[in-house]
Amino acid sequence: MVLHRCIVRDFICRRKRVGYQKKIAKKREGYTDVLKEKINEFLGGITEKFEKVKEEVTFFAGQGKTKSEKPEKDVKVVPK
Repeated sequence: MVLHRCIVRDFICRRKRVGYQKKIAKKREGYTDVLKEKINEFLGGITEKFEKVKEEVTFFAGQGKTKSEKPEKDVKVVPK
């Protein structure tokens, strides 16, 4: 009789444990989805900022190039 109760109790505990494990797994999936979304937003923001800085650097480099080319045309060579 005691052995029977132990077997039944173990069976019930296992079923409860499986139920808890499923609940935990579902919550974990929800948390990972939210975390993935936040990481993607963060990385997207960094990518946008990087592209903007890249465009600005390219623009300013182009302006500096044109300014540095102008004096070369105006420079007069003095013979020795």
